[in-house]
Amino acid sequence: MRRHPIAGLLILASGLLGPAPATAQQATDMPAAVQPGKGLWAVRQIARHTRYDTGNLNPDFGDVTQTDYETVLAYGFARDWVAMAHLPLTHTTSDTGDDAGLRDITLMFQHRFWRRDTGPINTARLVAMGGAQLPSGDELFSSESVDPFVGLAYTQVDGRHGLNASVLFQHNPKATARQLRFGDAGADGLRTDASYLYRLRPAAYTADTTWSSYLQAQVLTRYETNGDFEALLAPGFLYEARDWAAEITVQLPVIQRVDHRAQTQVAVTFGLRLLF
Repeated sequence: MRRHPIAGLLILASGLLGPAPATAQQATDMPAAVQPGKGLWAVRQIARHTRYDTGNLNPDFGDVTQTDYETVLAYGFARDWVAMAHLPLTHTTSDTGDDAGLRDITLMFQHRFWRRDTGPINTARLVAMGGAQLPSGDELFSSESVDPFVGLAYTQVDGRHGLNASVLFQHNPKATARQLRFGDAGADGLRTDASYLYRLRPAAYTADTTWSSYLQAQVLTRYETNGDFEALLAPGFLYEARDWAAEITVQLPVIQRVDHRAQTQVAVTFGLRLLF
Protein backbone atom coordinates (compact mmCIF):
# COMPACT_ATOMS: atom_id res chain seq x y z
CA MET A 1 0.00 0.00 0.00
CA ARG A 2 1.22 3.51 -0.83
CA ARG A 3 0.74 6.11 1.90
CA HIS A 4 1.06 9.81 1.16
CA PRO A 5 3.23 11.67 3.72
CA ILE A 6 0.77 14.59 3.91
CA ALA A 7 -2.14 12.38 4.99
CA GLY A 8 -1.48 12.50 8.72
CA LEU A 9 -1.02 16.28 8.70
CA LEU A 10 -4.37 16.89 6.98
CA ILE A 11 -6.25 14.65 9.40
CA LEU A 12 -4.57 16.37 12.36
CA ALA A 13 -5.40 19.82 10.99
CA SER A 14 -9.07 18.96 10.54
CA GLY A 15 -9.23 17.75 14.14
CA LEU A 16 -7.72 20.94 15.57
CA LEU A 17 -10.25 23.29 13.97
CA GLY A 18 -12.96 22.82 16.54
CA PRO A 19 -16.68 23.66 16.44
CA ALA A 20 -19.12 26.67 16.11
CA PRO A 21 -23.52 27.38 14.12
CA ALA A 22 -24.41 24.93 11.42
CA THR A 23 -25.97 26.08 8.16
CA ALA A 24 -29.59 25.16 7.50
CA GLN A 25 -30.94 23.06 4.63
CA GLN A 26 -27.68 22.69 2.69
CA ALA A 27 -27.66 19.44 0.70
CA THR A 28 -24.77 17.02 1.17
CA ASP A 29 -23.38 16.21 -2.28
CA MET A 30 -23.65 19.52 -4.14
CA PRO A 31 -22.71 23.20 -3.84
CA ALA A 32 -25.10 25.61 -2.11
CA ALA A 33 -25.42 29.37 -1.61
CA VAL A 34 -24.48 28.98 2.06
CA GLN A 35 -21.29 30.40 3.56
CA PRO A 36 -19.80 31.69 6.83
CA GLY A 37 -19.97 35.42 7.58
CA LYS A 38 -17.04 37.82 7.66
CA GLY A 39 -14.33 36.66 10.07
CA LEU A 40 -15.88 33.20 10.59
CA TRP A 41 -14.56 29.73 9.73
CA ALA A 42 -16.50 26.68 8.60
CA VAL A 43 -15.14 23.12 8.45
CA ARG A 44 -16.66 20.07 6.79
CA GLN A 45 -15.27 16.57 7.10
CA ILE A 46 -16.63 14.21 4.43
CA ALA A 47 -16.13 10.46 4.02
CA ARG A 48 -17.50 8.93 0.80
CA HIS A 49 -17.33 5.21 -0.01
CA THR A 50 -17.95 4.41 -3.70
CA ARG A 51 -18.11 1.11 -5.55
CA TYR A 52 -17.25 1.29 -9.27
CA ASP A 53 -17.75 -1.17 -12.12
CA THR A 54 -14.75 -0.96 -14.47
CA GLY A 55 -15.94 -3.69 -16.86
CA ASN A 56 -16.77 -1.11 -19.54
CA LEU A 57 -13.05 -0.17 -19.62
CA ASN A 58 -11.59 -3.67 -19.29
CA PRO A 59 -13.59 -6.81 -18.40
CA ASP A 60 -10.61 -8.10 -16.41
CA PHE A 61 -10.51 -5.11 -14.04
CA GLY A 62 -13.65 -6.02 -12.06
CA ASP A 63 -15.06 -3.88 -9.26
CA VAL A 64 -13.07 -1.13 -7.57
CA THR A 65 -13.97 0.48 -4.24
CA GLN A 66 -12.72 3.93 -3.36
CA THR A 67 -13.03 5.79 -0.07
CA ASP A 68 -12.43 9.55 -0.09
CA TYR A 69 -11.73 11.56 3.05
CA GLU A 70 -12.16 15.24 2.27
CA THR A 71 -11.58 18.20 4.55
CA VAL A 72 -13.28 21.42 3.38
CA LEU A 73 -12.16 24.70 4.96
CA ALA A 74 -14.07 27.95 4.33
CA TYR A 75 -13.26 31.45 5.64
CA GLY A 76 -15.34 34.60 5.26
CA PHE A 77 -12.68 37.20 4.51
CA ALA A 78 -15.08 40.00 3.50
CA ARG A 79 -18.79 40.73 3.36
CA ASP A 80 -20.33 38.17 0.96
CA TRP A 81 -16.90 36.74 0.02
CA VAL A 82 -15.50 33.35 1.07
CA ALA A 83 -12.26 31.52 0.31
CA MET A 84 -12.39 27.71 0.34
CA ALA A 85 -9.95 24.81 0.17
CA HIS A 86 -10.74 21.12 -0.41
CA LEU A 87 -8.07 18.67 0.80
CA PRO A 88 -8.93 15.15 -0.47
CA LEU A 89 -7.25 11.95 0.68
CA THR A 90 -8.25 8.72 -1.05
CA HIS A 91 -7.91 4.95 -0.72
CA THR A 92 -8.76 2.38 -3.41
CA THR A 93 -9.12 -1.39 -3.26
CA SER A 94 -9.12 -3.61 -6.35
CA ASP A 95 -7.93 -7.00 -7.58
CA THR A 96 -4.45 -5.49 -8.05
CA GLY A 97 -4.18 -4.39 -4.40
CA ASP A 98 -4.66 -1.32 -2.24
CA ASP A 99 -3.41 2.22 -2.89
CA ALA A 100 -3.70 5.45 -0.94
CA GLY A 101 -2.74 9.00 -1.78
CA LEU A 102 -3.74 12.63 -2.25
CA ARG A 103 -6.04 13.72 -5.05
CA ASP A 104 -5.83 17.19 -6.60
CA ILE A 105 -6.42 20.06 -4.16
CA THR A 106 -9.25 22.51 -4.87
CA LEU A 107 -8.92 26.24 -4.14
CA MET A 108 -11.91 28.46 -4.83
CA PHE A 109 -13.71 31.73 -4.08
CA GLN A 110 -17.43 32.14 -3.57
CA HIS A 111 -19.27 35.48 -3.85
CA ARG A 112 -22.87 35.98 -2.73
CA PHE A 113 -24.16 38.63 -5.16
CA TRP A 114 -27.90 38.40 -4.43
CA ARG A 115 -29.90 37.83 -1.27
CA ARG A 116 -33.56 38.23 -0.38
CA ASP A 117 -34.86 37.62 3.16
CA THR A 118 -38.63 37.37 3.54
CA GLY A 119 -38.91 36.21 7.16
CA PRO A 120 -36.94 35.18 10.26
CA ILE A 121 -35.67 32.03 8.50
CA ASN A 122 -37.06 32.40 4.97
CA THR A 123 -34.40 33.44 2.47
CA ALA A 124 -33.22 33.08 -1.12
CA ARG A 125 -29.56 33.49 -2.15
CA LEU A 126 -27.33 33.27 -5.22
CA VAL A 127 -23.57 32.80 -5.28
CA ALA A 128 -20.94 32.71 -8.01
CA MET A 129 -18.08 30.23 -7.67
CA GLY A 130 -14.69 30.08 -9.33
CA GLY A 131 -11.38 28.36 -8.74
CA ALA A 132 -9.20 25.49 -9.84
CA GLN A 133 -8.07 22.00 -8.94
CA LEU A 134 -4.30 22.07 -8.45
CA PRO A 135 -2.05 19.03 -9.00
CA SER A 136 -1.11 17.20 -5.81
CA GLY A 137 1.89 15.48 -7.39
CA ASP A 138 0.54 12.02 -6.60
CA GLU A 139 1.34 9.80 -9.60
CA LEU A 140 -1.79 7.66 -9.27
CA PHE A 141 -4.46 10.17 -8.26
CA SER A 142 -3.41 13.53 -9.75
CA SER A 143 -4.15 14.72 -13.28
CA GLU A 144 -0.89 16.72 -13.10
CA SER A 145 -2.70 19.71 -14.61
CA VAL A 146 -4.47 22.87 -13.42
CA ASP A 147 -8.22 22.38 -13.92
CA PRO A 148 -10.17 25.69 -13.67
CA PHE A 149 -13.93 25.83 -13.02
CA VAL A 150 -16.78 28.34 -12.71
CA GLY A 151 -20.32 27.93 -11.45
CA LEU A 152 -23.48 29.27 -9.83
CA ALA A 153 -25.49 28.02 -6.85
CA TYR A 154 -28.95 28.95 -5.55
CA THR A 155 -30.44 28.20 -2.13
CA GLN A 156 -33.95 28.93 -0.88
CA VAL A 157 -35.50 28.27 2.53
CA ASP A 158 -39.26 28.60 2.93
CA GLY A 159 -40.49 27.36 6.29
CA ARG A 160 -39.95 23.61 6.47
CA HIS A 161 -38.86 23.42 2.84
CA GLY A 162 -35.39 23.92 1.36
CA LEU A 163 -34.35 24.05 -2.31
CA ASN A 164 -30.87 24.03 -3.82
CA ALA A 165 -29.73 24.17 -7.46
CA SER A 166 -26.26 24.51 -8.96
CA VAL A 167 -24.39 24.38 -12.25
CA LEU A 168 -20.61 24.06 -12.58
CA PHE A 169 -18.34 23.78 -15.63
CA GLN A 170 -14.77 22.46 -15.27
CA HIS A 171 -11.94 22.31 -17.82
CA ASN A 172 -10.05 19.00 -17.51
CA PRO A 173 -7.09 18.99 -19.95
CA LYS A 174 -5.42 15.78 -18.73
CA ALA A 175 -6.58 12.36 -17.51
CA THR A 176 -5.52 10.68 -14.28
CA ALA A 177 -3.79 7.30 -14.18
CA ARG A 178 -7.08 5.71 -13.10
CA GLN A 179 -10.29 6.83 -14.79
CA LEU A 180 -12.77 6.28 -11.98
CA ARG A 181 -14.48 9.57 -11.16
CA PHE A 182 -16.16 12.36 -13.11
CA GLY A 183 -13.30 14.39 -14.64
CA ASP A 184 -10.69 11.60 -14.48
CA ALA A 185 -10.89 10.85 -18.23
CA GLY A 186 -9.44 14.20 -19.31
CA ALA A 187 -12.66 15.62 -20.81
CA ASP A 188 -14.32 18.91 -19.85
CA GLY A 189 -17.28 18.38 -17.57
CA LEU A 190 -20.62 19.97 -16.68
CA ARG A 191 -22.32 19.28 -13.34
CA THR A 192 -25.97 20.21 -12.77
CA ASP A 193 -27.47 19.39 -9.37
CA ALA A 194 -30.76 19.99 -7.59
CA SER A 195 -32.10 19.06 -4.16
CA TYR A 196 -35.14 19.31 -1.91
CA LEU A 197 -35.03 19.18 1.90
CA TYR A 198 -37.97 18.85 4.27
CA ARG A 199 -37.65 19.65 7.97
CA LEU A 200 -39.09 16.79 9.96
CA ARG A 201 -38.73 18.38 13.39
CA PRO A 202 -39.44 20.78 14.84
CA ALA A 203 -42.59 21.81 13.01
CA ALA A 204 -41.83 25.41 14.03
CA TYR A 205 -38.81 26.98 15.68
CA THR A 206 -39.06 28.38 19.22
CA ALA A 207 -36.62 30.03 21.61
CA ASP A 208 -35.96 26.59 23.12
CA THR A 209 -35.12 24.84 19.85
CA THR A 210 -31.62 23.31 19.95
CA TRP A 211 -31.76 20.87 17.02
CA SER A 212 -33.59 20.05 13.80
CA SER A 213 -33.76 17.09 11.43
CA TYR A 214 -34.37 16.88 7.67
CA LEU A 215 -35.01 14.43 4.89
CA GLN A 216 -33.21 15.30 1.67
CA ALA A 217 -33.41 14.18 -1.96
CA GLN A 218 -30.82 15.13 -4.57
CA VAL A 219 -30.59 14.65 -8.34
CA LEU A 220 -26.96 14.81 -9.50
CA THR A 221 -26.06 14.86 -13.22
CA ARG A 222 -22.59 14.60 -14.78
CA TYR A 223 -21.94 15.30 -18.48
CA GLU A 224 -18.49 15.20 -20.14
CA THR A 225 -17.48 16.38 -23.61
CA ASN A 226 -16.36 12.85 -24.53
CA GLY A 227 -20.06 11.88 -24.46
CA ASP A 228 -20.20 10.29 -21.00
CA PHE A 229 -23.38 11.04 -19.06
CA GLU A 230 -24.50 9.92 -15.62
CA ALA A 231 -27.49 10.84 -13.45
CA LEU A 232 -27.76 9.78 -9.81
CA LEU A 233 -30.51 9.97 -7.20
CA ALA A 234 -29.25 10.62 -3.66
CA PRO A 235 -31.72 10.41 -0.76
CA GLY A 236 -30.42 11.21 2.70
CA PHE A 237 -30.84 12.53 6.23
CA LEU A 238 -29.48 15.66 7.93
CA TYR A 239 -29.31 16.46 11.66
CA GLU A 240 -28.42 19.98 12.80
CA ALA A 241 -27.52 21.23 16.25
CA ARG A 242 -26.63 24.82 17.10
CA ASP A 243 -22.91 24.45 16.38
CA TRP A 244 -22.60 21.30 14.30
CA ALA A 245 -24.43 19.08 11.83
CA ALA A 246 -24.21 15.44 10.72
CA GLU A 247 -25.45 13.98 7.44
CA ILE A 248 -25.68 10.81 5.38
CA THR A 249 -26.71 10.14 1.77
CA VAL A 250 -26.76 7.19 -0.64
CA GLN A 251 -26.08 7.83 -4.34
CA LEU A 252 -27.78 5.45 -6.79
CA PRO A 253 -27.40 5.66 -10.60
CA VAL A 254 -30.62 6.06 -12.58
CA ILE A 255 -29.07 6.84 -16.01
CA GLN A 256 -25.60 5.70 -17.15
CA ARG A 257 -24.03 6.14 -20.57
CA VAL A 258 -20.38 6.02 -19.55
CA ASP A 259 -17.64 4.62 -21.80
CA HIS A 260 -14.42 6.48 -20.86
CA ARG A 261 -14.39 6.02 -17.07
CA ALA A 262 -15.79 3.59 -14.55
CA GLN A 263 -19.52 3.36 -13.85
CA THR A 264 -20.78 4.18 -10.35
CA GLN A 265 -22.61 1.30 -8.69
CA VAL A 266 -23.35 2.94 -5.34
CA ALA A 267 -21.85 5.66 -3.14
CA VAL A 268 -22.46 6.38 0.57
CA THR A 269 -21.51 9.76 2.03
CA PHE A 270 -21.06 10.66 5.70
CA GLY A 271 -20.49 14.28 6.67
CA LEU A 272 -19.79 16.44 9.71
CA ARG A 273 -20.03 20.24 9.64
CA LEU A 274 -18.59 22.65 12.19
CA LEU A 275 -18.71 26.46 12.36
CA PHE A 276 -16.75 28.76 14.65
